[in-house]
Amino acid sequence: MSNTGNNENNKKMSGGIPAAISGIAAICFCVFIVIIRAAGVGAYTESEDAKNGAEYLLSKEDKDVKEITDRIAEESKSQRTGKDSEKLKALDDEETDIWSLFDGIVIVGDSRSEAFVEYGFLPESVVVAEKGVNLRYAEDYIPTVVAQQPEVIIFTYGINDVTGNWIAPEPFIEQYKYIIEEYKKQLPSTDIFICSIIPVYERAIEDDPTLEALPEYSAALKKLCEDEGYNYLDCDSIFDYADYYEGDGMHFKPEMYPIWSEMLLRKVFTYESQQNSESQQDSESQQDSESETGD
Repeated sequence: MSNTGNNENNKKMSGGIPAAISGIAAICFCVFIVIIRAAGVGAYTESEDAKNGAEYLLSKEDKDVKEITDRIAEESKSQRTGKDSEKLKALDDEETDIWSLFDGIVIVGDSRSEAFVEYGFLPESVVVAEKGVNLRYAEDYIPTVVAQQPEVIIFTYGINDVTGNWIAPEPFIEQYKYIIEEYKKQLPSTDIFICSIIPVYERAIEDDPTLEALPEYSAALKKLCEDEGYNYLDCDSIFDYADYYEGDGMHFKPEMYPIWSEMLLRKVFTYESQQNSESQQDSESQQDSESETGD
């Protein structure tokens, strides 16, 4: 065969190789697409049934995760039985570091609460508070609190809400209720406590006459807790410590915070101890009932 013929044959062969490769690549691409679609990738081509099926699976997965999370939280809560009684006793021990007892607790509120951090009593992980904050902006802090996964939340809002941020107690109460319910949705096993709006002195009212309405707001808040079954912490007796108020008649000096803290903790631990005791009794009663049924 001549060199010319050989060259022509080589050209045909070299021309056929890319064609063959292209053909194989096309087949592989088709197979790849089929596999991808079968795996559910490429949602833009999914049928309506496939979309509905995916949504169902996702919703079921979310539900399962929530059930597991709630169960873990409940188990954790049951393990706290007796711990709160011990903490109550610790409050009577003068050698106990009262600030260490805030483990598992988050305080949410305004400048009165923020001073726990400013004076160096508690870390920011325990106190989610800021000067000037009122309930209109309280929702912004929910993610920060939820990230802590606290056993207990103590709300201390109110003083800035009274000072002209609401036209009356009613919308203030509606917003407070909304905020509490939002927290309960994300932290269903967390116990929520609401501190009273601690009174101010006359000099504060002289500076801001809107504070005259504070008793109305405080009474409305107490009624909300009674109507909805929220845990109300009456700390108004702090008003008796006049020397521990700042010159503005509203904020507190450092000496007030150990007093306020013990008041909060004692009320919280008393409630928690009672609740855990009742829960344990119910659990034991249920176990006895199941045991008798099994016999």
